[in-house]
Amino acid sequence: MECFRKIKELVMPKDLEVIGIYRASQHTPSPDLFIPLVIGQELLGYEDDVVQAVALRVEDPYHVETMLAPVMQALEKEKPSSAWTLETWHDRFNAWFELMQKERMMMSFVLSFISLISAFCIMAVMFTVSIQRKRKSP
Repeated sequence: MECFRKIKELVMPKDLEVIGIYRASQHTPSPDLFIPLVIGQELLGYEDDVVQAVALRVEDPYHVETMLAPVMQALEKEKPSSAWTLETWHDRFNAWFELMQKERMMMSFVLSFISLISAFCIMAVMFTVSIQRKRKSP
């Protein structure tokens, strides 16, 4: 009973309906849970106009750097006192891209090595066949 007397605020649970279940992979970044913004703000203890992050989708993801300056200016106009940070998909997955680049380089090295060995084996067989034909024909 003593514990209940110390409680100053009672938070009632929200009833949420599960609409769908999806499977995300490591290749497609996505949130773990989709909920309405108001409920998410309430769960995190944010006020009505506070958000944790903003995501933008652009038509051409390879030229997203051209949009960084206008987006930063718009964010600074909205809330100049807060510190905004912008992160592109290339920044977020830079380690992944470097890993793929190293993998491509190693694969080209391995395939070149295999091609060199196969060329040497073909040359050795051709040389052996030509020597054997020379010996058989008097």
